Amino acid sequence: MRRAAPLALISCFSLLAAVPSPETHFGHAMGADRKLLDWPRVVSYFELLSKNSDRLRVDELGKTTEGRPFIVATIAAPETLRNLDRYREIQAKLADPRTTSEAEAA
Repeated sequence: MRRAAPLALISCFSLLAAVPSPETHFGHAMGADRKLLDWPRVVSYFELLSKNSDRLRVDELGKTTEGRPFIVATIAAPETLRNLDRYREIQAKLADPRTTSEAEAA
């Protein structure tokens, strides 16, 4: 039992090491004076986080008026993300009572 804890801790640190901090990715502290974030780098950071975590999903909703990706980041438990489309379907049914029977709502 005592050997399992250090191994779990080491694996957590290796996972954290795979994902750079925002400061490392962008090259400055977040909120630093006279520093603006470049949108392509913001998108690339979220994509990097998504690839290295089972708790973050990034989807492109479309393009901005400038032709840049308009993204949404969903943060949730891995099981929730796996079933996200089902949860969205349930929410859509509950949002419009004309499409939901009383039995379904219950």
